[in-house]
This record gives sequence, structure tokens and C-alpha cells, in this order.
Amino acid sequence: MRDKEYFFRELVKEVWTKDCYGFVNQWKPIRTPRFIVDAGANMGVFTILAASLYPECKIFSFEPLGDIFEVLKENVIDDDVDILCYNKALIGNSEPIGIAFSRNPGGNTCIYDNNKSYRGKDRFGQEWTPRQIDSLSLNELFEEQQIDFIDFLKMDVEGSEYEILFHAEKMGLFPRIHTLSMEIHGKPSKSRIAPEYDRLISMLKSNYKNFVQKDNMVFCSSPLEAKTTQGEKMSLKEQQEKIISQLTSRDHQQIIELRIRISDISDEISTLKADLKFFKEVVARDIKRALGKYN
Repeated sequence: MRDKEYFFRELVKEVWTKDCYGFVNQWKPIRTPRFIVDAGANMGVFTILAASLYPECKIFSFEPLGDIFEVLKENVIDDDVDILCYNKALIGNSEPIGIAFSRNPGGNTCIYDNNKSYRGKDRFGQEWTPRQIDSLSLNELFEEQQIDFIDFLKMDVEGSEYEILFHAEKMGLFPRIHTLSMEIHGKPSKSRIAPEYDRLISMLKSNYKNFVQKDNMVFCSSPLEAKTTQGEKMSLKEQQEKIISQLTSRDHQQIIELRIRISDISDEISTLKADLKFFKEVVARDIKRALGKYN
């Protein structure tokens, strides 16, 4: 318990004080945030920060390990904030088949049966424990929760970022993730070859206008134009049609209400312009009369 308390305090320093994900000082939302995803939520330090800054936003927090998940739920319970906690791993195309435990409560990692994966069972090279792990793919999250786009995706998933982000590219999801901030693992060194690393960095740079890397932290924002799963660019019209097809009936109703409000505001502005013109004419006439008295 003492180790968990110490680890929680250390996370607070990194996430809140140092703003390691750039959530407070670097992120520039393009709307009032509606959807934030915390993948690798652990004990909920980032989720708490997100909820405190954007209480009207819906937050999805993923933590696959049961004992840590219980701490997460206890830490983030708040009737005034819309937080959905998943006792699941956020994944890509491959299902996790076990866990490699770490003495560091934040270092536990999912292991996959797919050996092309960075965390494939034969490639991992360390002890791991077979275990059934519930999971949800990023694409399934979009569909299940009817998300138009994710305002901020935070990831600290101990190597599973490769699974998630290669899946995102395959499914054409990057245009629907406005900002992505994560800890990246597997940087090549003299003793370690990680062929996925350069591919992942190149992929992020080609999908986002803004890409910033500092050591093992990566921050991406402003996705470039959408691409199909074959990598072909979609026209602006195709992008618009795709977004419209994903709107819910509630979204359509909100759009109609917004258009009515915009129309009302436009009428108000026209009235104000007419009043201002009349006021200027009256003022000009009064000034002319006043000057005439002295001539």
C-alpha cells in the first residue's frame, strides 16, 4: 500500500506539476472538449486532472488490471463528472493473452499472441503470466460511444501504443483524433533493435501538422487530411460526407438549434448595424448644428 501511495504522489508530480502530457500548457482545444480518452489510466491521476479542467467532457479511462482498476474507480468517483471506467485494455487488432508484471505499479504490460507486435509473446523475452484480459479496440470505442472525434487521447500503455496506433492508421482514425500525447517505448539502442519505432514516428509525422518529441514523450495535434485504409487521400467532400454519416440524431438536432441561433444572432447584428448608422447620422447632424452656432 505504501508503494502505491508513493507511486501516486510521483504521478501527481509528473502529470500535474510537470505537465508531462502537455495537457495544461501545450494543448489548444478547437472546441469545448467533448471526449477525452485516458489509456493506461492506472490510479486515475490524469483522469482527475482532465475532469477538473473540463467537467462537462465525457472521459473514458482504461485500466486492465483489477486491483489497480478498483483504486482508479475509487479515486475518480464524482457524480458531477461523466467518467466511464473500463476494466479493459485499449487495443488495436490483436488480443492480449497475458500480463508482464513489474515492481513499478505503472510498468505492467500486456503481451500479445501476434509476434509481429512489439509486445509479442516470443519477442518480449521476459517472464509473463498468461491471463484472460478484457479489451476494446480504438475503433470499437468510436462506434460504441458514437464519438465524432477524440479531443485528447492520452496513452501510457507500456508498449501497446504500437498495437493501438498502427490499428488507428489502418482504420483511418487519425483525422478523428485531434490531439495525441503519450509515452513511447522501444527506442532503438546499441543493444536493442525496434523496427516499429521509426515506422511509428514517421507515421505520426505524416498524419499530424504538429509533432513534438522530447525524450520518450510525444505530443501530436492538428491531424492532416483523411486517408483511406489503402493510404489514398480523401477529398474534402468525402471527408465531410464521412463525418455527416457518423452524426447521431442528437448531433443533427444540436446543429439545427445552432443554425437557428446563428440566424437569430445575424438578425440582431443587422439591427445593431442599422441602429449604429442612425446614431452616427444623428450625432453628425447635432455636431453640424452646434458648429453652426459659432459661425
